[in-house]
Amino acid sequence: MKKTISLFLVLALALSLAACGGQTAQSPAPTPTAVPESPAAEAHYPVTITSYNENGETYTQTFDQCPERVVSISQANTELLLALGLRDKIIATAHRFSPVYEPLAEEYNSIPFIAEKGYPAKEVVLDQEPDMIVGWGSLFAEDALGPVSEWNDRGVGTYLMNNTVSGLGNRTVEFLYDDIETLGQIFDVEDAAQAMIDDMKARIAAIGEKISALPDEQRVRIVTVQYVYENEFLGRGGTDFNRDLTELAGGIQVNDNGEQSMEVLIDLDPDVLVILDLSSSPAQEKIDAIKANPTLQNIKAVQNDRFVVLDHAAFYCGGPRTVEAIETLAAAFYPDLFSA
Repeated sequence: MKKTISLFLVLALALSLAACGGQTAQSPAPTPTAVPESPAAEAHYPVTITSYNENGETYTQTFDQCPERVVSISQANTELLLALGLRDKIIATAHRFSPVYEPLAEEYNSIPFIAEKGYPAKEVVLDQEPDMIVGWGSLFAEDALGPVSEWNDRGVGTYLMNNTVSGLGNRTVEFLYDDIETLGQIFDVEDAAQAMIDDMKARIAAIGEKISALPDEQRVRIVTVQYVYENEFLGRGGTDFNRDLTELAGGIQVNDNGEQSMEVLIDLDPDVLVILDLSSSPAQEKIDAIKANPTLQNIKAVQNDRFVVLDHAAFYCGGPRTVEAIETLAAAFYPDLFSA
């Protein structure tokens, strides 16, 4: 963010130097600016983007240079920055709910982790002296790091992943494309960002081509489960991102968001149960609980043992493993179509 030295201070500095060195200052010194890494970088900046605050309100931010000290909170957006080749910019991370993504494991594990559970305290983030923070919308709540405006007033840039901003409607892969494109602009890696988007679009289109001929009556009906309780389950549907993922994979999402009774699950009678895997709530434990529940034995998904595991980092906000998750879902939904 812009840092300006007042003319008064510049003149005072010039007079001080003249007094100490016996030389007369001919004119005020220019306002210091960052030395660009290359002529290309100099041509790229400043970059102005449109982003969101914690309330889903749009506003613009201008980056005069590439951020060099990024605190990237939450796993999926950290993996996305790594996939864009930005490991040298990330100084800290936190908030992990999925196993480390194997293709990026070495780099991810090399990043200092600044909170064992949940979000780090504001003071801990301040101690990192960041020039940018990337994370989820809830990260900037009053009881977490505080509003975006406070960080911007400190000269710290912010970016909230679109699929975590409240009030934007259905969460989709299109929002993820927007994130990748915008981060490419901020960090001057637009070619890498576009290559990632093109790869994702091509792979999703290939799935769509295979399932396009399937009539609705042949498409599998999906319920996505995040938590299992004794007599209830927490479903993820409605405007949630996993709905877009399962539908891109050819499924029909039939459940809503929120806690629901097991009678609802019985009535929905899904062909496949998509089980979300979190470190705090492993998928296998939920699968075992569903299989052990005597009231659920007549559900088609249970009878046919059709459970598919979806990593939290793939479906919440999205990142480089998202397209792999869609491919995994499609292969599980329609094994005959996607067999090697």
